[in-house]
Amino acid sequence: RSSDLIGAVARNHPHLAFDFAVAHKAQVDTLVDSTSNARYYPYLGAAANDLAMVDKIRAFAEQHVAPTSRRDAETAMVGIQTRVKLRQRRLPQIDAWLRRHGPGMGPAARGPFPSLPVRRARAGTGRRAASLP
Repeated sequence: RSSDLIGAVARNHPHLAFDFAVAHKAQVDTLVDSTSNARYYPYLGAAANDLAMVDKIRAFAEQHVAPTSRRDAETAMVGIQTRVKLRQRRLPQIDAWLRRHGPGMGPAARGPFPSLPVRRARAGTGRRAASLP
């Protein structure tokens, strides 16, 4: 379904999907069950990591969702606000840890095997090699 496609886009691009769906609301509403409209639009923006989406969801809910049906919009907004606060609090701590421990020490350096120690790449392969302890 087309509404599923918009939802798939929303996972990685919530602003793009939400803005598209709102701009084409009449057409999108024909793709979404009428009992799900109050959930569908906030869901599209729920993966956002900035407070601008909170304002968009709030404006949409105030204009298109009955006050008694705004629970999903509220849940999406609280989720975004929580992520923003957590990120503001934790990002400086993560940056400080990375400065102390240097590059190549985080989980990304270990690739798909985070429990294995990292050793130098094999000559000529250009790839890291993980070894067993």
